[in-house]
This record gives sequence, structure tokens and C-alpha cells, in this order.
Amino acid sequence: MESSERKIIVVTGPSAGSMKSTTADLLQDTRCAQRLRGDGFYHGLESVPMVDGMHNWEDSRAFDLVGLSYVVRALKKGVSYVELPAYSRQQHARIGVEKFEPDAVVGKRILLDSIFGFHDPVRQYADLKVFIDPEESLILERRRMRQGSSYTDEYHEKIMLPSVREMRPIWQKHADVVISVSHDMSSADIAAQLAVEIERRFPR
Repeated sequence: MESSERKIIVVTGPSAGSMKSTTADLLQDTRCAQRLRGDGFYHGLESVPMVDGMHNWEDSRAFDLVGLSYVVRALKKGVSYVELPAYSRQQHARIGVEKFEPDAVVGKRILLDSIFGFHDPVRQYADLKVFIDPEESLILERRRMRQGSSYTDEYHEKIMLPSVREMRPIWQKHADVVISVSHDMSSADIAAQLAVEIERRFPR
């Protein structure tokens, strides 16, 4: 039987600069929502599309949307646990499975953070869709902080920015809430804004 109490909150935005992951962690740490990581649903390296000799991780064809949608649908129906793929970024492959068990209290609000969270068929199971929209200069700055010199200008100019510019109007179209992020904002600022919205829409 589907649980009317469990809500699915989907947070999306560029793969860097939007602070999705740190925001999701903060919301979990404060017991506002339980984080569901979507990164494990990437395909193996051989299935990732190429652009000018570079793997395009921003392309939804690199991602198992159907597999993620099954998990989100099951959680929305109220299952006690689901199995998630464990993904190795070093090997670019799935290396096993992990058990995800919603908490009895916090797990009534599941927060999925994924750049592909607004894609079909995942989007249809969302009770709240949030787009975190960073300034473009933040995308490069924060990706460089995370990856250092392994993140190249070529990938940024040929893959990252074109992808963000293509997806931004789609993210905006489907979002229930848009949080614009400037250089003077922290993940704590974003989490605070989102927490207010979650509590307003889904009071305990």
C-alpha cells in the first residue's frame, strides 16, 4: 500500500557549483530530510557518450534513469528498504549494492539530489522539485576546488557549460522552487531556505 506520509523531494542543478550534495547532507544532519544519493546509477565507462574524445558525464544517456525511478517509486510506496548500486568513481563501474533504509521519522521526507532528477521517469514521483541555480562562474570555481587540475578548460567549455545552458530552461520549467546561488552564499544558506520550504509544504 502506498504511504501518503512519505514525500519525495528532488533537488537538481549543475553537477558542480550548485552545492546539492553539501546542502542535502546538511538537511539530513538537521533531520529535515533523509538523503538518497543518486550518483550510483551511472553506467560503466563504456556506456558514457563521448564528445571530442572526452566522456560526457552530463549526458543523461550515461545514467540509469529507469533504475533510479524504480527505487524512487518503491520508496514513495512505503517500502522498508531498497538496494542501491555502489559505484566506484575510480573504476567508473558498479562494484556492488548498498542497502538504503528510510528512518521512521526523518525518512518520511526523502531528498534525492541528482543532476538528472527532473528527467522522466524520475520526475513523476517527486512531491517537490527544487532547482539550485548557481552563477556560471561558480560552476568552474567549485569544480576546480573539487577536482583540481584534472578538470580541464576543454571539458568546461565543450561539455559542462553547453549542458547547463541547454538544461537550465528545462530545470526552470519543471521546478516548484528555484534557489539562485551567488558567490556570497554558502550551502548552509541554501539549506536554510530549502528547510523552510520543506517544513511549510510537508509539516510533521
